[in-house]
Amino acid sequence: MKGNPFSLLLLIAICTSLQIQSQNDTCQKKRNLYIPLEMQKAFEKGTRSVDGKPGTSYWQNKTDYIINVELEPVIRKISGKETITYFNNSPDTLRKLVIMLYPDYLKKENARNVEVDSSDLNDGVFIENLNINGKAVDTKGKNSPVIRHGTLLELKLTDALLPESSIMLSISWNFTLPKFTQIRIGMYDSTSFFAGYWYPKISVYDDVYGWDKFSYDGDHEFYNDYGNYDVAVSVPESFIVWATGTLQNPKDLLTDNYYKKYMKSLTSDEIINIITSEDIKKGGITFNKNVWKFKAENVTDFAFGTSDHYLWDAGSIVVDNKTNRRVVINTAYKKESKAFVEVADIAKKTIKFLSDELPGFPYPYTQITAFNGTYGMEFPMIVNDGSDDRSFDIFVTTHEITHQYFPFYVGTNETKNPWLDEGLATFLPINLQYELDTTTDNKVKSTKAYSKRFGGKNIDIPIISLTEYTPVGGVMGYIMYSKSEIALRMLNNILGDELFKKALQEFINRWHGKHPTPYDFFFTFNDIVKEDLGWFWKPWYFEYAYPDLAIKSVIAEENNYRLVIENKGNLPVPVYLTFISASGENEIFSETARAWETGKCEIVIEKKCKTTISKIILGNSLIPDVNEVDNVYICKF
Repeated sequence: MKGNPFSLLLLIAICTSLQIQSQNDTCQKKRNLYIPLEMQKAFEKGTRSVDGKPGTSYWQNKTDYIINVELEPVIRKISGKETITYFNNSPDTLRKLVIMLYPDYLKKENARNVEVDSSDLNDGVFIENLNINGKAVDTKGKNSPVIRHGTLLELKLTDALLPESSIMLSISWNFTLPKFTQIRIGMYDSTSFFAGYWYPKISVYDDVYGWDKFSYDGDHEFYNDYGNYDVAVSVPESFIVWATGTLQNPKDLLTDNYYKKYMKSLTSDEIINIITSEDIKKGGITFNKNVWKFKAENVTDFAFGTSDHYLWDAGSIVVDNKTNRRVVINTAYKKESKAFVEVADIAKKTIKFLSDELPGFPYPYTQITAFNGTYGMEFPMIVNDGSDDRSFDIFVTTHEITHQYFPFYVGTNETKNPWLDEGLATFLPINLQYELDTTTDNKVKSTKAYSKRFGGKNIDIPIISLTEYTPVGGVMGYIMYSKSEIALRMLNNILGDELFKKALQEFINRWHGKHPTPYDFFFTFNDIVKEDLGWFWKPWYFEYAYPDLAIKSVIAEENNYRLVIENKGNLPVPVYLTFISASGENEIFSETARAWETGKCEIVIEKKCKTTISKIILGNSLIPDVNEVDNVYICKF
């Protein structure tokens, strides 16, 4: 290259200066938070960015499934034939595939983190045959490329899967559904079943951690890639199937009267009783041919429930006035479940709240089904809802439907960071829950649990703690739900409803259909708020801190009060003071957790009151505090 050497040196100097400045900017944005090496490498590779956006080099793999499955209720057997097309969109050459066989958590010799009924233990998923691109694979021989351990099947590839290429697998398999062990799936009576995590599924290979090789232990939840599903479910005559996706062949399945009611429900603002107790008695609901076909695009999983005697209510609601798009709402339940009669209405109100209020993002799928099973578990477009208590039905229905946003529409990692999706699913509908049931305030319950049972104790671990090998029950269950909800509530209080909502919506816009990490969440909020919120993220998510404010001292001169408030636990929480006069009148002073933004352990508050004060109380039922003894000051006249 010809040119002025000085100009060339100047150009190099400018580029070097810009590079250093860029690095300094990067360090500045992440200076407050511990960032593991895997995330740092993702920033360096450009797959993630420190402003919370997917990087310019972001990629993710995709898996499409075509499945024909048959359920034999009498023997609880599920048999399937499956075609998997796996797309390697990564820059890496893959020399093996990792396949999840989730039902293997009930395999006799496998480790589990939950108690199961011994009669449900079995030999796991039986692989009848496996083909790669049309070539048969030896799954059991001495030189087999297949290694099974835990719930994983690792398949060594003879021909490596190159970047920007795909591979096709064909698998025939079967396993037995548990009869007594009802952990999110199972048999609820002789002809009612729910099938979740039931088919061989390619594990996630992502840009941060590579292959997800966490073996399902019955306790932790899941991390799944996006893909398209074309699923045909064969069940005996008179069985109805509710599932992920859109039913493709209702006219082939439902006799005329029920087909008409079904079609009406798709556009009805009112809830329609498609199948009632009387209908069950009369019979004749379905034709003899009973293969239910569903399709779903760009979802992370597929689940279905089925019964020959469940009642079926359905209706729909407009979620986007600009396009007039409707979402269909289904509930399937046993007649003995009296509280479930209201679930369709609860689901409808939940969809409206989530679409219009918080997060204020139109419900992204075509339908939602609440299936009356055991406790509660979310799957794309269908939730397992097992309660007959109205208060809990409200909680579990609103909570599980909120999961449709996280971790499904926004594909967070439930195994590694369950607090992110569980915290959001607990926080977002909490005001709706109180509207529907004023006898229960879940914000007060969470706050009380933190104050009385967990805060400041040895088990009060940071939210960001790696949860893969920590039991979900006990303290981790608390961290995932209550503590995470409180943290989000404190953040919302700091930012205000409008700004918090704006940041959350941008997180959804950036990461729907993708795999964000907690850092993408933190940095998106920083970016939208135009502020480094490290002062909040660090103590709430990364440190061993706890909520404990105290009234350290009070100086009163006439009706002027000067208080020193001490933060003993180093966790930023709001300051809320009630000044009570001798006649019982109250005056309030409040400040958000931003009062502790600078990291000070003490702040001074000055308040001029209308009358002489007899008592000052620090805190309220929505602000956690592990020691309320030092929260009351009795004024001496």
